Amino acid sequence: MYPCLQHFHTLSKLPVDGWSQEFELHWLDAASSWLSYDLISAVEHAQAGKPEAYTGGNCFVGVDIAIRNDLFVIWVLEEIGDVLWTREIITRRRIPFAEQDALLDGVFAHYRVIRCCMDQTGMGEKPVEDAQIRHGTQRVEGVLFTSSNKLNLATIGKEAFEDRKIRIPLGDSDLRNDLHKLQKITGPTGTPRFVAESDSSGHADRTWAGFLALSAASNPAAPMAYHGVSRGNAAINPMRPEHDDDHKGGRFGGGAW
Repeated sequence: MYPCLQHFHTLSKLPVDGWSQEFELHWLDAASSWLSYDLISAVEHAQAGKPEAYTGGNCFVGVDIAIRNDLFVIWVLEEIGDVLWTREIITRRRIPFAEQDALLDGVFAHYRVIRCCMDQTGMGEKPVEDAQIRHGTQRVEGVLFTSSNKLNLATIGKEAFEDRKIRIPLGDSDLRNDLHKLQKITGPTGTPRFVAESDSSGHADRTWAGFLALSAASNPAAPMAYHGVSRGNAAINPMRPEHDDDHKGGRFGGGAW
């Protein structure tokens, strides 16, 4: 078959949606979003995203690296029972690597971080290497954003939302839009790709940081000694998430580490 005819034959097999996405650059409606607004709303909670609600439990961190146009994001999850509670989502734009390192060091100082997954793609090579030197290779893992790794991260993330194993801040429109903008599309070869429109609020940077944190929680490293900075008396903290009906009686108790 002549190359041009073979190319036409390939294109003719594309579904209408595939043609629109690949060649006409048309975005599909909400049905094509990886995380629907219903999934997002189902895991929102008024006590999520509040650092003062930290109970001293095991934490898992995801870091999406950026230096110029996109957002630098650190997402912190605390494990309470079988639910992962968002404690902080730190977002910055166009800050130097030194400041990024300082923010991450602050997270390690204030939380009992068991595992941290960081975007190692491109400019992420050095931040990951430096973080491993400061905090250990057992706690810090670099993740290359290959197609297969992104599919794995996105699958772990979606399952956590579907199973309601995560809690995220309530009423954060930037976060909701960021989570919703990620879309999975299929190219002419059938290979899935994850894409997101880039705008003033980011490029699904929060989403990937969240997925990295969920990935860190899905395969935690062995616990180790912790010498963090106290966040106050967690034992009498009225904001503790165990009061949520979905998971009363979290297994970590209330004492600060």
